[in-house]
Amino acid sequence: MKTRRATIVALLASAASILSTTPAGAQTVRHHDASGDVVRANAEGTVLTPVPHRRQGDITWVRATYHRHSLVLVMRFAALTMERRTQFHYFSVHTSTGLERDALVNSGRKYPRGAAVLADRRGSYLRCHIGHRVSYRHNTVSVRIPAGCLGRTPWVRVGFGEANGPQDLFGMGPMFVDEGYLSGPMSDEAVTNGALTYGPRVRRG
Repeated sequence: MKTRRATIVALLASAASILSTTPAGAQTVRHHDASGDVVRANAEGTVLTPVPHRRQGDITWVRATYHRHSLVLVMRFAALTMERRTQFHYFSVHTSTGLERDALVNSGRKYPRGAAVLADRRGSYLRCHIGHRVSYRHNTVSVRIPAGCLGRTPWVRVGFGEANGPQDLFGMGPMFVDEGYLSGPMSDEAVTNGALTYGPRVRRG
């Protein structure tokens, strides 16, 4: 009995040591998105049709964790496969100081591991290096944005979006879209203007 108790105490002490090494104060905000709310847009993005049975690119939940040194954003989908189409995973960040940073990850057959860029409000690419990961096994796409690229702002708000379109930018096939914080399908205006719904404030740890 003493040996077993000593083992349990040692394991608890080890676990406490591991937990103490995690960043203190980092805030995480999670949100579960409604399923079956993907819409299909025509080539002009003006006619929207709900496609409730489409699982590819249907956002099921989103998560934002703001550590001291980086902002980690994750989107999970009902299904994510390497389609022969262009898959854009969009993370838009508004900071407490008015900055806007847009992280865009492109995946699919052409970019199986994903290709990521960070842009400012005008759409100009920034030199900030961001990390990203595309997991077809877990149906997730994640990005890690250094806090310095956000001006080390004390809090941010994040919008999550998904667009699946023809692999050829000049293709005339349909586009399928969804967003993480909207309850129900996107409207014509939201798709045309690229407007996203933003979540609550996420404070830096």
